[in-house]
Amino acid sequence: PRRQAFVIESLLSVAHDIGQDDEQIHRLLELAILGTVEFAGYASRWDSRYLKPYETIANHRYEAPTLSAEPHVWGHNGFGRGTVESRLRALGKAATWRQERLGRRTVSIRTTRRRVRPTADTTIVSGSSERIGVPDGTFDLVLTDPPYHDDVQYGELSWLFRAWRGDTSMLPGDVTVGSAGCRANDYRALLSSVFREIRRTLKPEGHLILSYANREPEAWIDLAAALEDAGFSAVGYTFTQSENETDHAKRNKRATTIDLLLDLVPSGPKLEKYAPSFQAQTAQEQFVVTAGSWLLRIGELPAGWEEQMRSELSQSPFIKPVHRISAGVRVGRRFQLGLPA
Repeated sequence: PRRQAFVIESLLSVAHDIGQDDEQIHRLLELAILGTVEFAGYASRWDSRYLKPYETIANHRYEAPTLSAEPHVWGHNGFGRGTVESRLRALGKAATWRQERLGRRTVSIRTTRRRVRPTADTTIVSGSSERIGVPDGTFDLVLTDPPYHDDVQYGELSWLFRAWRGDTSMLPGDVTVGSAGCRANDYRALLSSVFREIRRTLKPEGHLILSYANREPEAWIDLAAALEDAGFSAVGYTFTQSENETDHAKRNKRATTIDLLLDLVPSGPKLEKYAPSFQAQTAQEQFVVTAGSWLLRIGELPAGWEEQMRSELSQSPFIKPVHRISAGVRVGRRFQLGLPA
């Protein structure tokens, strides 16, 4: 929108004047300003008090002339979301931490499919998780957040933003079960491919830590099978409340609001395993504990484990449908019926 473009261009002009004598300061200011419009329309599906997605797509208004956007990008007095002011504070905090903890270190940014050993202190590589451009045994630690089976349709969600720039093509490599992603019977194989590549890049004593959440037993079974097939052994798990449990789509509903965190190592020396000492209080907590106890056996899953795991998870009240239909009560010429819970 013109009002947002005016503010952004004005801020960029000011940043240019401020940073004339220091190119690094100039680039950081530009990064902070341009970062305020990293999402077209500034839509956010995580914030229950900022329902831009609804404004964005309501009444077929998803087109360039009427695109919803955050106009208050400067954020004076703390107002505005993802503002320039807050981003500058975050950059300053990160720079202070880096200087105090790391000193002066070199940073390399590259995009490649070739395996090249990093030469800088910090190397940022853009590419596919199925083809990581580093030699074998490079990493001490891999942190990842795998596709949650069919919970989040990443490819379809991105259509809203890509359509704004005229791109409605299918995204390659979408490991999500759904119409825009992969088929259900391909999910396990695709995860296995990614986890095998991660195992290749880990040092023998390295760790893979991931989070997962889903209400579908098959999703957990596929995750366990993919990690087992890739040659990992689980050494611990715990769980935490998700950051979006108060979202309007989840609040007061039987929705998944707990993330399981799993720690794995390349199969090798046996390590002491960790499981939380916790008494489940809710159906969801019990479901996650059951799933976690099975995932903790990755690397030594017994014969017939899939059917056993499926049976235990399927019996959970957390995923079994609950229906309460009252008898019809005649009131005049109408009937009142209780709806399914």
